[in-house]
Amino acid sequence: MLRLLIADDEDLVRRGLATLIDREAGDLEIIGVAADGLEALALAREGRPDIMLTDIRMPGLGGLQLIQQLRPEFPNLRYVILSGYDEFEYARQAISLGVAEYLLKPVDPDDLLSTLRRMVGEIEAERRQERLIQSTPRLAAELGLRRLLEGLPVEPAALAGCLPESAAWELFLVREEQPRPAELAALSELCRAALADVTVVEDAYGYLCVLAPAAGLVTEPLILLAHGLNEALVGAGRQATVLAARPCADLSSIHQCYEEAVRVAEYTRPRPDGQPVLTWDLLPSNTERWPLLPAASRDALLDAVANGDPDGAAHHACAALRSALEQNALGPLRAVWLELAILIIHRVQEEGAPTETLLDPRNVLADTRAAPRLEERLVALARDAASACRQARERQTPRNAMADLRDYIAGHLNEDLTITALARRMHRNGKYLGELFKQVTGEPLGAYVIRMRMRRACELLTSTDLRVHAVAEQIGYADPKHFSSMFRSLIGVSPAEYREQRAREVGQSREHAASCTA
Repeated sequence: MLRLLIADDEDLVRRGLATLIDREAGDLEIIGVAADGLEALALAREGRPDIMLTDIRMPGLGGLQLIQQLRPEFPNLRYVILSGYDEFEYARQAISLGVAEYLLKPVDPDDLLSTLRRMVGEIEAERRQERLIQSTPRLAAELGLRRLLEGLPVEPAALAGCLPESAAWELFLVREEQPRPAELAALSELCRAALADVTVVEDAYGYLCVLAPAAGLVTEPLILLAHGLNEALVGAGRQATVLAARPCADLSSIHQCYEEAVRVAEYTRPRPDGQPVLTWDLLPSNTERWPLLPAASRDALLDAVANGDPDGAAHHACAALRSALEQNALGPLRAVWLELAILIIHRVQEEGAPTETLLDPRNVLADTRAAPRLEERLVALARDAASACRQARERQTPRNAMADLRDYIAGHLNEDLTITALARRMHRNGKYLGELFKQVTGEPLGAYVIRMRMRRACELLTSTDLRVHAVAEQIGYADPKHFSSMFRSLIGVSPAEYREQRAREVGQSREHAASCTA
């Protein structure tokens, strides 16, 4: 049975939720009911719930602050936010924290139960998959390594028997110079054959991450391991670069060593002699190889981005890169470029603005080698990022956000305009978006979409000779029969009858105009 915790400062709400869940959700055990955030924090640490229902506004510690404190300790804990109609900014923050469910008060019992049942199903499915993986030591080790690379907590017991006992660990990144995705499995097997007791997984950047036990933190044996792995790959005809990360004292330090290695790998070219790259020789602490930017220059750029100042962001981006150009080396310049690009994107995310349309730094570095192009790309990224932050700030009010939504609907009537699709487009929770739209406009979102589509259909039937099925396609209806049925129910006549009716009206108007001028 899964465990659930309720946190709300209203006694009536707490008792009502507990009674409803006890009566209707038999697969959930309520482990505690908290009247404020601090009490909820203590109960969560004691009872380790799987799901938490929490209000946003509570004395002592609010719901969002509660989630922020619990997420590092309980990364798998699911949250359902309960809130009032006028807390738009809270909803945006909750979604940015990864909270998938935001229910408005007064909570509809059916909506709440449906949400909880779906969460229970998802959690149970994940646990079945984890049990299956844990039954296979190799899969369990790979799952554990993925979590370690991502900086997620891993229980030592989960890795017992999956990874060998070791005093220290060495992490290698293997990068194919001419990637062949279909052959990644073969490359992984080569890595396993070259070194004993290794775990190999592919990361989000396209590197194979090879974790090997080491005798200690002395670098000489690790260099030998890197050379051995490199020679095995070359001998098999694979043109791959081996990058050795800083030795890891224990499993908990793997994430930091991995992040450092990726940072270096993103701007490191293959060595002319084909030998392994020792990333600890290229870390930022070595200022001769990687000149660090002054904090003032970096902060000026990020402040201009956050303030929505495209011109200022472009100016400070140029200044930062030109200071690197004085080093007369493309490698350090590319390192500075990557550092700035990542910081810019992170700042945009902190400001709550979308980053999907911004440049992907990894793609730019892969395609670009000339310094002038790097400057051009960074200026473009800085300008776009500042514009995204400015637009996000302008759209903060519910009325402006809904005006943007109406504009988007008007220009995309032939596309998917379900609440789910619109919520994804607007970076909002679907249920909250529907409630907010109705609150601002007085009309349900779904009804508004249908009304706009029917209005456009009337225009097309009046001003064009398009057949009915073509009109249906232009306003997002794949089934002409469904369109005709919807049109008749709302307009009162079929599309063909409407066209004939409008043609008669236009003809009569023309005859009347002609008689008046005769």
